[in-house]
Amino acid sequence: LRAYYAMVSNKGILYVSNRNGIVAYGDAVPGDPSSAIVKLGQYVFKKLELQLGFKMPLPIMIGMNVTPDGHLIAVTIDGTVVGIEPDLSSAVYYNLPGEQIWNSVAIDERGGIYVPGTRKLHKLIWKDGDFSDEAADGAWVEPYEIGSLDETLRAERGSGTTPALMGGPDDEDRFVVFADAANVNNLILYWRDEIPEDWKQLSGTSSRRIAGVLPVNFGDPNLESSYSENSATIFDYGAVLANNQVKTNEKMMLDVQLKMKDPKRTPFGIQKFQWDAETRTWKVAWTRPDVSSPNSTPMVSTKNRQLHTVGLLDGVWTMQTLDWDTGETRAVYRLGTSERYNPIMLALQMLPNGDPIFATFGGVMHLALGSNP
Repeated sequence: LRAYYAMVSNKGILYVSNRNGIVAYGDAVPGDPSSAIVKLGQYVFKKLELQLGFKMPLPIMIGMNVTPDGHLIAVTIDGTVVGIEPDLSSAVYYNLPGEQIWNSVAIDERGGIYVPGTRKLHKLIWKDGDFSDEAADGAWVEPYEIGSLDETLRAERGSGTTPALMGGPDDEDRFVVFADAANVNNLILYWRDEIPEDWKQLSGTSSRRIAGVLPVNFGDPNLESSYSENSATIFDYGAVLANNQVKTNEKMMLDVQLKMKDPKRTPFGIQKFQWDAETRTWKVAWTRPDVSSPNSTPMVSTKNRQLHTVGLLDGVWTMQTLDWDTGETRAVYRLGTSERYNPIMLALQMLPNGDPIFATFGGVMHLALGSNP
């Protein structure tokens, strides 16, 4: 398997990538998780439809999501977007010339597909079982800033973040939130649908579509570099990013991930940004330069407005809970020094009773902290 990302449907079907496509797995007895795991189907990518065709030994799928009508959307590192029938019988392909894709995609309830290339952020429209890049249908493309460190530290992968959606179906202000590849990353807010008629282009920006742009500097205006590899955590009109760049500026390879406890490497910094709907401005809500969330996407609990992170504190893997609105510490849980607690670039999730659960280098960590531990 080459499972950078996987997905579970509302029918309990697991979709995961293999060496040349997507495989679906499920329970032998539908609805019975104690029954055997069985293969339900498979789709094999057509290499000639991929951007690199036969030049690529194996197509590597990097992300996956689903459209409102149930089609699977997969993206491959070579810069191809694939729309696959729900029964995995056939697919349509869309190539992004000159682009690679190193992150997953966001899809909204109107069929907008937000694809992060290594140089541009693309919005495609899923329409009548195919991709549309027509402006009349709502599609657009926006280039973003690329810093000198993108080549030396990030292997020219561009942005490290999967786009995140802000604003619900009935909200007037609807955005896609995305970090660029500047040496000090900027968190950019794009109008994701039609740009308001009275919106004036912000000074110093490249496009009228940009609703806000702020440096991810964790409160240090003299910071020379920052890098967020994880998608922004969104709740209401707030967005949180953590610093994922080790102090030594080493490339984020596996061996560096397993040396994250070294104080000379441990990155620190969490920052929350907020859209003010009344003034229509993008602001910094709070910063915590003393909190480390080096390689995991934080998670917000909407019930009690808590932000949960897994990071390092004095060389110990630790789960910290912050107040979503103020950034103040609510709780600290020291897990241990073993790499069995290392989330290794994966995201926190929450069980129905409030228990945090996350994948680690050593397996799966389930913390009994919820209402019925």
